[in-house]
Amino acid sequence: MAEIAPDPPGWLTALRFDIDTEGGGAAWIEAELPAPNLVIVNPRNGHAHLVYLLGAWVQTDCSDPRRLKVVRYAAAIERAYNAALGADPAYTGRFHHNPLSDAYVTKIGRDAPYSLDELARYVDLYEPALKKNPPIGIGRNVETFVAALIDGKTLRGIEAIGKHLLYDFGLDRFLHVHLGRFGNFEDGPMPLPEPRGVLRFRLYTATHWFELRGAIAIEMFDASMRQLLETRIGPSPLDEAADPLLAYGKIVTSRAPIGMLLMDQSVVAGIGNIYRSEILFLHRLHPRTPGSALTKQTWRALWKDLGTLMRDATLSGRIVTTAARDREKPSGAVRRSDRFYVYRRDGLPCRWCGTPVVTGTLGNRNVFWCSRDQVETNSAL
Repeated sequence: MAEIAPDPPGWLTALRFDIDTEGGGAAWIEAELPAPNLVIVNPRNGHAHLVYLLGAWVQTDCSDPRRLKVVRYAAAIERAYNAALGADPAYTGRFHHNPLSDAYVTKIGRDAPYSLDELARYVDLYEPALKKNPPIGIGRNVETFVAALIDGKTLRGIEAIGKHLLYDFGLDRFLHVHLGRFGNFEDGPMPLPEPRGVLRFRLYTATHWFELRGAIAIEMFDASMRQLLETRIGPSPLDEAADPLLAYGKIVTSRAPIGMLLMDQSVVAGIGNIYRSEILFLHRLHPRTPGSALTKQTWRALWKDLGTLMRDATLSGRIVTTAARDREKPSGAVRRSDRFYVYRRDGLPCRWCGTPVVTGTLGNRNVFWCSRDQVETNSAL
């Protein structure tokens, strides 16, 4: 048996993380986290499951409010480790590689199980208010509890704060969703289809249904947690009333690479990997340029273009960053292969100069650039 599901129903016995990169078994070292109890490596591709055994199991039945404090605490630790390790956010944690299977190579990092407090010491659980009262739900066990709170309720509105979506059901609570890299929505006319994939939630009326799959987070926020989210998220280029200098004040005082600062949601909200690579190309900035090297004029121009690209994508439902003159097919509908300048075009010729696009890793994510148009003159790394 290559995969096992070791948790008894209603219990969490370990925190498990899926590292889908070569050398994944050593991800905890780079992230400066404690040694997992089990490191289970797939020798065919170097991917790994990291398993942290819990000395005190967590009961995940959220129907009893007395258990919520521990569930919330474990959920906050799980999210922080996911982020630090660069782990797959769509991984459910219900199954992991069988450490006794011949298909995998298993290493024992530590014999003794961990307490939640011990695991928490290695990560930042964000602001103290979230550490004290983090969002409800752990792993993918959150759905049952969330459904009980909003089942049959009417959706009053949806608000976007950076990459975060808040669904208001009039309960003085908001359903918080973060899509991550793998989350996506689907919709269609009734009747409801059979559930498939990593289905996180489903809304429906008498005539229409709407589903979310694969999101990294789905949990309940109260009003104080919503306010806290707003305070820790930077200004968004989508917001025409936002002050770009609030973000610039953090950027210009940092020696961190601009390619990392753009992905820091506390600096600027809503920027993902596509926009990061594309906007830096459009402004001929190497991803490793230190933030302190950016002039105010450059940042204002970059901010303006980000806003334009993001608003266009909001209206059209797809991200396109290329000008018609730079596409292989300049007229008609934009083909998938013509949508970007450098993102996921490594090895292909730059649309401006013909130099092959290159890729590298920055902040545990791939980034793409043209070595001729984006010269690395003052690297932050």
